[in-house]
Amino acid sequence: MKKMLFIFAILLLFLFGCQDDKDKTFDPTELNIIRTTWDENGNVTSINYVAPSVKDGIKALPYKIKLPKKIPFETDGFKPAFIDDIENNGKKILVTHSAYSKEIFQGNPTVLKIRAYNFDISPPQPKYYDEVELKNGIIGKYHPGDLYFQIGDVEYHIFMMLKGGLEVEQDQKELIDIANQMIY
Repeated sequence: MKKMLFIFAILLLFLFGCQDDKDKTFDPTELNIIRTTWDENGNVTSINYVAPSVKDGIKALPYKIKLPKKIPFETDGFKPAFIDDIENNGKKILVTHSAYSKEIFQGNPTVLKIRAYNFDISPPQPKYYDEVELKNGIIGKYHPGDLYFQIGDVEYHIFMMLKGGLEVEQDQKELIDIANQMIY
């Protein structure tokens, strides 16, 4: 009997441990609604949420996201995420994570924003972006201040605003480092 229970427990662990993130659904139960949009018939068309914490925001997503641990400026870390349910059905989800520098440059902090979404948004135009190689053979599209890349069905857009006096090569290096930390 103990042997049968042991085998059953191993099978359950194997079955549930092998599920991929495609089976995961959007779970807004821990999120706070900040805006709802309706159409002319009064039907909810989209909902914007804010997560109470970074962890709660990541847990609510229907896809996996890994935030970088090392940011190229001194910060208190990422703020709770803003999450948009684009069609109010949990299928098209856009999340925005932001971190702000402690140092002020020209009256403003440097802002690092990371957006992840599981649907197509107009892709970067090739004439404006250079291809860069990221970890695990992933190709990114770089333009000063911006880096796009994709992991599976999830697209990422990293952008840094107002980092004073940064050369293009240094900007590219920092954005690539951030992206490589996110690749799993």
